[in-house]
Amino acid sequence: MYTLSTPRFSLAMCSIPEHISRDALTLQEERLASELTHTEVSIIRDSHGAPRLLGSNAPVSISHSGTLLCVVVSHDTRPLGVDVELNRRAARIERVLERISSPAEIEIYKSSPVHLWCLKEALYKAAGHPDIDWTVELTVPHSQTAPCTVRGLLYSAALMLETPEYTLAVIIRN
Repeated sequence: MYTLSTPRFSLAMCSIPEHISRDALTLQEERLASELTHTEVSIIRDSHGAPRLLGSNAPVSISHSGTLLCVVVSHDTRPLGVDVELNRRAARIERVLERISSPAEIEIYKSSPVHLWCLKEALYKAAGHPDIDWTVELTVPHSQTAPCTVRGLLYSAALMLETPEYTLAVIIRN
């Protein structure tokens, strides 16, 4: 397990089997969330599948791809989102980007489609609006220091990591 704590959020990551049952995955998610909150928590999902912590009121976001599981917990009440993706899925991601991104975003991130995907997915999770129009209402920054916006609210790309195998993004509301 790997953990990272910042003034605004904490992140935990661990390896999981590539083919894991939903129940086993939930147990791993709860283990990481409990580690981050320093209390035993259970994870429930709302009607849209978003995770919530029983035993803590801290906002949480979860993502997994391949054999990597990531859990992020906010240190205050600000919503956040995390997404992790295998870099080898870049070709598949490129095929769907036009449905979730503006032409300007696609042009800016043409050399790194997985970054764009992770930013959009993490921003969607942080926004918490399942009916949102990804191409118009979810805008990602032209640089890591520029804000993301959702329906006029500002969010920050708080963390962007890339390894040879994975890309990870954490977005948190300002």
